Amino acid sequence: MRRLALASLSSLLFISFSAAESDEGPQELAPVTVSAARLPESPLDTSRLPAKVTVITAEDIQRTGARTVQEALQHLGGIVLYDQIGNAFQSTFDLRGFNGQPVVATSVFVDGVRINQASFNTVEFDLIPLEDVERIEVLPGSSSIFGKNALGGVLNIQTKRGGRERRSQAEAAYGSFHHQRYTAGTQGPIGDALDYYLSFSRELEDGFRDESDARLSRFFGKMGWTPSESSDLSLSYTHVDDHLNQAGSLPLAQAKNDPEANLTPGDLSDNFLNMITLNGRQELADGLSLAGNAFYRKHDVESLVVFRGGDSRTEIDNDTVGTVIQLTHEGEWADRTNRLTAGFEYSNVHFGTDSLTNFGGAPILGDRSTDENAFGFYLQDSFEVLESLTFLAGVRYDWDNLDFTDHSDPTQNAERTFEEVTPRAGLVYQATESLNVYFNYARGFRVPTENELFAFVGSSNPTLNPVQTNSYELGVRGTVRPWLEASLALFQIDAEDEITFNVVSATFPFGRNENFDDTRRRGIEVSATARYERWIEGFVNYSYTEATFESEVNLVSGDTFSPVTVQEGDRLPLVPLHRVGTGIAVHPAAGWTVAFNAVYQSDQFLVGDESNNLSQLEGFFVLNARLSYERALGPGVVRVFLAGYNILDREYFPFGIFSGSTDPFVIPAPEISVLGGISYEF
Repeated sequence: MRRLALASLSSLLFISFSAAESDEGPQELAPVTVSAARLPESPLDTSRLPAKVTVITAEDIQRTGARTVQEALQHLGGIVLYDQIGNAFQSTFDLRGFNGQPVVATSVFVDGVRINQASFNTVEFDLIPLEDVERIEVLPGSSSIFGKNALGGVLNIQTKRGGRERRSQAEAAYGSFHHQRYTAGTQGPIGDALDYYLSFSRELEDGFRDESDARLSRFFGKMGWTPSESSDLSLSYTHVDDHLNQAGSLPLAQAKNDPEANLTPGDLSDNFLNMITLNGRQELADGLSLAGNAFYRKHDVESLVVFRGGDSRTEIDNDTVGTVIQLTHEGEWADRTNRLTAGFEYSNVHFGTDSLTNFGGAPILGDRSTDENAFGFYLQDSFEVLESLTFLAGVRYDWDNLDFTDHSDPTQNAERTFEEVTPRAGLVYQATESLNVYFNYARGFRVPTENELFAFVGSSNPTLNPVQTNSYELGVRGTVRPWLEASLALFQIDAEDEITFNVVSATFPFGRNENFDDTRRRGIEVSATARYERWIEGFVNYSYTEATFESEVNLVSGDTFSPVTVQEGDRLPLVPLHRVGTGIAVHPAAGWTVAFNAVYQSDQFLVGDESNNLSQLEGFFVLNARLSYERALGPGVVRVFLAGYNILDREYFPFGIFSGSTDPFVIPAPEISVLGGISYEF
């Protein structure tokens, strides 16, 4: 397979083109707009927002050749990307030094619906069909308007919509590890007011590791109704059925010698999703507009985890309903532009867990359920104090109730309610026509999960406080040249009452989840995007992230399972100090594109080494490439591509943990691989 991948890439790496002649000068980059509120309203230029915002479009996704949402994000600054599962689809990410240990601290929304799992706040990215994504808005830092659990930031995803142009497309792709991908879709108008979008995809892969194969089927449909310029309504349905085997981790020595091995074959995750989302917007009189959504999401999971001495089977049923209602007024106050947004959000989540664990021949049954009711009110105002100065302020109130029932042991039944008020304030100063400076402050919080509060007798703690953050950001951004944009952001996030498994006895495993005082994330993010004429474009993103404990805390040493004291200033695991994402695309002749993109990540401490006494996970550099060609054929356009991943065939490990051994357990990344395909759009 490795020789085949190298042979397939030889044409991509050694083909050279003469740059096409052009009489045009440098091209100006298009302005970037973003949804500035909880639900999409009229787009707002990012130059008026006191925060770093990155927008990834469907065109960007196609250009980089990303196969998953995670791959589409991997080149951005501030991203923490890791794989602790061992297959091609279930890697995860967080923002600005929050590493998802033990709970993800980034909130993800799709068409206005929060899709984080209620139990651990995780995000199943395999349930998001990338081919149906119109744009991804990345908003780092605490976000008061989006509500709970967004300590690192928010990922706001919007799906495609049928328009007034009738189009259909189909694609087939095949590559390394017997990867197969088939997609088909159609969109267009129905009469004067209706539009439709339909898409189906099927992916199959044997996987790089033993027993890491995947089977995914996805369907997405959206019907839109626009009876007038002031009214809009859409109804979408998502169905996903997937089967994902999980190869898990290996001891470091074995991972280097035989990275395809699987110590405990049989781990798997089956996901079944049905989601219906209704979104609408109505313009009212005098600058008012009303937006809202309502949704139902059913996500069922069956998993099997095999370990030495036994296994654990779990069935999780998630049923969620909710709504958001948002009123916006755009107008003038004292002859200055003002935009005021007020909203209400409600959700009800019922999730039940049935488990059977066999350990040493003794079965352990688990049967529990949780009902979570949450609502929030938010208010945000953007006011143009001066022609060159914009002030933004917001506040949100959240109420969250978790009612836990242990059907096996009713004495464990419990209930907790959390209430939080989170403010936000920021300034944007337009120093010149092409340069602005901003400052932003926001407060965030994370509600303890059901598992941290109630689920595990002895280690859970029903008295836990929410994690709270104070986030500060200072930045400058602008157009250096008509064809070059750049930005610089300095940030600091101070966290209080973080939750971890704390040692309360000198004899392991006596401990439980507890709050401890302080941690801090701070750093620098630099980015630049350029496009010169029509034949070359590129980007570079660099981030320096320092994530540290700011108080002493007693934890468990990952290699010996003994108590250890973490000192102030020790670095949090899985947060590299340096990360670079860069890419370049050249269009040497009509229809041709040659693109390269790369990621560099520096060393990082492993999970279980919070005291920073053990060896680090080595940094890595990964280079990908893509060659594509398109041309008109009949009534449509045919596109052919060949993509190479890890084309330097580097050995690296995106995740590592110490677990009772001086040799850490790691997840091997795939070797060099290729994917080629053809599509037709008409």
